[in-house]
Amino acid sequence: MLSKHVKSLSEHLSELEPFRAPALPPRQAPTIYPSPALTGDPQGNTLSTTQIKNWHHQGFCLVDGVWPNDLMRQAVTELTATALAPGMGQGKEFPSDLESLNEITLHPRLLRVIAQLLNTDESGIRLQESECWAKTSAVGGPPVDGWPALSNSDQRIHMDYPNMYLTHPPQWEAPESVELILYYSDVKTCGGPTHIVPRQGPGDWAYQWPYANMPGAGLHKFINDRTTAERFLRNKDPELYEFRKRLYEREVAVGYSLGTALIYRHDLWHRGTPLTTEREVTRHIHSLSFRKAQSEYCTPWSSGLARALYGRGEAILTRASITQRCVLGFPAPGHPYWNPDTIEAVKARYPGKMDMRPYEDALSEKVP
Repeated sequence: MLSKHVKSLSEHLSELEPFRAPALPPRQAPTIYPSPALTGDPQGNTLSTTQIKNWHHQGFCLVDGVWPNDLMRQAVTELTATALAPGMGQGKEFPSDLESLNEITLHPRLLRVIAQLLNTDESGIRLQESECWAKTSAVGGPPVDGWPALSNSDQRIHMDYPNMYLTHPPQWEAPESVELILYYSDVKTCGGPTHIVPRQGPGDWAYQWPYANMPGAGLHKFINDRTTAERFLRNKDPELYEFRKRLYEREVAVGYSLGTALIYRHDLWHRGTPLTTEREVTRHIHSLSFRKAQSEYCTPWSSGLARALYGRGEAILTRASITQRCVLGFPAPGHPYWNPDTIEAVKARYPGKMDMRPYEDALSEKVP
């Protein structure tokens, strides 16, 4: 099966060879800037009512201050001392040897964001992805992350749902997952703002369900590079090419700095753009994704957590709060998994390391 897949990919790239071309002149998209997260809210909320409304209606909210500033600075210090190879899949996944990234992934203020947006409590959400990765630029040169058709430098406009969903996202009014990009750099230094297409209400032509108007979903195979993808579609599917041309005309650019979070949906049109070529730069971002617990067909991007934690990260689980464990998929107190035998078995696996009293108390409350 592997050799068949490789052959298929090779044949696909050969088909794209005639459509390789220099990048199209970029459009100067207007820039949007973040609003501050709540601090000291009596109910413990992180997002304002306006930010929640923007996410539900436009598909995103852009927010500063979800995490404490000192945690952001710690992450930058640790990342600066770590040479990450460029590209997604080459970065630091949760659990990481960088403690700041682990704390950011399960920070209570972030979990509150997800709970607010999905209208649930924190124990009802599950972690799907947590990877910090680097994007680099070469002075005056081409993308450094591979053959142009698969390049991540200047992406074709797309939605992220095929990364996670085995199925298709539900209708707009019933979201079940949240994605976000946390920036550890500054757009003034690095360039490369994420471009997005805000939804303009239920009748928006760009957001008519179902969504299959991109390479990688629907009729056409995956192509990541914008120029290669759109030149291919102009020849193969002129109608889709014109649809997507209108999407690019509606793009707005994200003005980001250290600690900015672009919180968006898996069904938001967006794309990555090239970093500056005036100087060599490295931009670090953190991709995170969460879903409702019951939406099991929305699958993890990151490696399996049990495998990742085994032998080197189990302290993260044993030190975590009950809510944080739930986010990682650990059964909550009162879950049908728990009985006297399973409680003793988990005690044996983590001897003296995990406080099992909440699970025992919930079980004793069930006994008549």
